[in-house]
Amino acid sequence: MFLYIDALFNLKGPINTKLNYTDAVTTDTSGVRNIPPYMLIPKTVMITTSVGEIRIFDSEDPKSLLHELGDYIENDDDVKKYGVCLIGWYLDQVLIPAICANSMVYGVKTLPEYLRKLNDKWSKPAGYSLERAFLQGWYPEDRNAQYDQLTMHDALEMCGMPSLKENEASIVDNTMPEGHKILAARILALNNLFHRYCDIGPGGQC
Repeated sequence: MFLYIDALFNLKGPINTKLNYTDAVTTDTSGVRNIPPYMLIPKTVMITTSVGEIRIFDSEDPKSLLHELGDYIENDDDVKKYGVCLIGWYLDQVLIPAICANSMVYGVKTLPEYLRKLNDKWSKPAGYSLERAFLQGWYPEDRNAQYDQLTMHDALEMCGMPSLKENEASIVDNTMPEGHKILAARILALNNLFHRYCDIGPGGQC
């Protein structure tokens, strides 16, 4: 079944002030492709099926919106019967990356089959690079677009997970050198983020 899909977005944090958009942000708003997907928060998503049925997802809570959208994609009788083919504008550069990145942020299984694979680069065939869960193949239109680097601290904060400092404080081995504690805290963060990705992926697996 064809699902025609489009969305309006809110912008996360200071980027909204920086860009000063006054109109609704859509998939083809000028400059939107330069915004990292995790900064584009779905505000309203509309889906129209090829038989004319309309569904609107517009909860003020992004987590609820993503959950309702994912529930529709996964459990609607017609969708399950006929399968899904999404049709949209800048679908692979804006819409799907934003939905999938926010699925990672909020821990909701929304479009698991469309998630960016963490090992899909030829130079890393045997490993998983976790920042891809948030960037979702983001390639800005403006190659000189300047945005703050996505740090592990940022990722943990967005996901509501314990911070690196909290992880470090949880290590009770007082004999461990400081540098080792820093790395152990980061490894724990990687573990938490990787399990979040696995939870929102297809079949609950990576």
